[in-house]
Amino acid sequence: MDMHEIKVLLAVHVGNEELVLKNAGGNKMADSNDYFVVTDDGTCHLFDASGTEKDISAITTLFEDTVSKDTKKIVIPNSVTSIEERAFSGCEGLTSVVIPDSVTNIGEYVFLGCSGLTSVTIPDSVESIVRYAFAWCCSLTNVMIGNGVMTIGDSAFSECRSLTSVVIPDGVVVIGDYAFFNCSKLTSVTIPDSVTDIGRLAFRKCDGLKSLVFKGKTLEEVKDMDNYPFGIQVESVIKCIDEMHTAA
Repeated sequence: MDMHEIKVLLAVHVGNEELVLKNAGGNKMADSNDYFVVTDDGTCHLFDASGTEKDISAITTLFEDTVSKDTKKIVIPNSVTSIEERAFSGCEGLTSVVIPDSVTNIGEYVFLGCSGLTSVTIPDSVESIVRYAFAWCCSLTNVMIGNGVMTIGDSAFSECRSLTSVVIPDGVVVIGDYAFFNCSKLTSVTIPDSVTDIGRLAFRKCDGLKSLVFKGKTLEEVKDMDNYPFGIQVESVIKCIDEMHTAA
């Protein structure tokens, strides 16, 4: 028998919950023979193949398939520094995730298609939100981006059609191609003066956008930026805060 056909190894118990260890498509660690499981309250646990629980602080990296696709809530351990590519991709039932300040790396496609996720806070320790990190998170309404982030990558929040609020902090330098493509419920976004590069069609199909406000730039300077008007069809929504104050 092909070992990849063997899914369930054994069941373990945490409190009153029965958790299943699986060797494929589930919760086996990519870099060891241990298994990563999450209880209903989002607490993470680590077991070896015999069902003996181990110290969760041994986990520093979450890989693809580390987290079971049926996970609904997770509080990522403080020992984790890296969430690798596609770690949560396709976890459609995931509604809540807590990312600790220990995390410095969030890989590509990490939360792609997590259609149940409603809000997320990206800690100050993260420097880059890479491409497609939160794409197709269709229920995502609110994003808090940490002050350490300098890059919002290509299609990072593409197709987040429920997104109503995003705060882009001072320090962000680059907003990538299609970064907020089809975020149709966004109504207002403020671009800090640290931003020097906005990619192609970054705000395309953001049909609900009433104001895209730039700090520290004149309208002429904004118009001189590459890729202006950034996919926005009604250019009158593009405004500059200094000129707005002068007009007032």
